[in-house]
Amino acid sequence: MDHMVNDRNYFSMMRRLERPVEVVVASGEKLLAEYSGDVVVYSAVGNMRKKCEVKNVLYVPNLSCNLFSVNRVARAGMEVSFFGNKAKITKYGAVMAAAHYDGKQYVLDVMGPGTIPVLHLSGMLSPSTLSQ
Repeated sequence: MDHMVNDRNYFSMMRRLERPVEVVVASGEKLLAEYSGDVVVYSAVGNMRKKCEVKNVLYVPNLSCNLFSVNRVARAGMEVSFFGNKAKITKYGAVMAAAHYDGKQYVLDVMGPGTIPVLHLSGMLSPSTLSQ
């Protein structure tokens, strides 16, 4: 599966997919992604702010929330660790991003355009890279 975002304003670059991708959400509803692109977010790690570029993110306009794929992160050589109501993504031992549990799902501690938190962490989905 893929990272998915529902607002085109978060994309630094978008391209039309050769073939649209059908996304089936938890309710069974089928949504269509016709575009993919790169999203730039800023992760809050301690008192630092790290620029992260997430590549090949699907644009799914009718998605109820943005989704970040644990599977894709792991396949890209990073590690996702969960402990209590917190999670972190590390690359070569360095923390790249952190998340907290909001009672329903893990929410990445990141800021997008205008410092709006944008991505939710979901292990149900799926390689893009985070780069500093």
